[in-house]
Amino acid sequence: MRRLLIITLSSSAVIVLAALTAFLLGIRYNTTASMPRGLYMRSRAAIARDALVAVCPDPATAVLARSRHYLGAGSCPSGLTPFLKRVLATPGDRVELREGRVFLNDRIVNQAAALANDHAGRPIPRMPDAVYLLASDQYWLAGRGPLSWDSRYWGPVHRSQITEVLRPLWLWSDP
Repeated sequence: MRRLLIITLSSSAVIVLAALTAFLLGIRYNTTASMPRGLYMRSRAAIARDALVAVCPDPATAVLARSRHYLGAGSCPSGLTPFLKRVLATPGDRVELREGRVFLNDRIVNQAAALANDHAGRPIPRMPDAVYLLASDQYWLAGRGPLSWDSRYWGPVHRSQITEVLRPLWLWSDP
């Protein structure tokens, strides 16, 4: 019995140490369906269109995310885990929402219209149809599929919400 306890504790310590080392080296693990599942590595690349970024939700978005269990516990000021999203538009861009669809600088973006309800059938707030001119510290983010919870629902994010730029390291779901 004592030997089993020692093996269990040693194994647990190795797993925790490996996870901590990976985190300190900039390796992040994505389990959500809004981006391909897998491992991502922190990058020194600039925040630019099509970059993958980790983003902390603003306070209002965090309240909804927590109440509906969209995000788990994590390192954001809200206590939630950061989103992993693709940068669709950068400062100075013109984003228009029309009937829930996204237009970037007057061209339709190949992205599904925002949904009226989430995966559990609950009404989901979304940004109103309007033109959004992104300020010098704002970015418009997108997930990879129609069910992704992204800027169509919570609007542009501020530079201060972006915690890091990431690049795929090892993915096990379709990009």
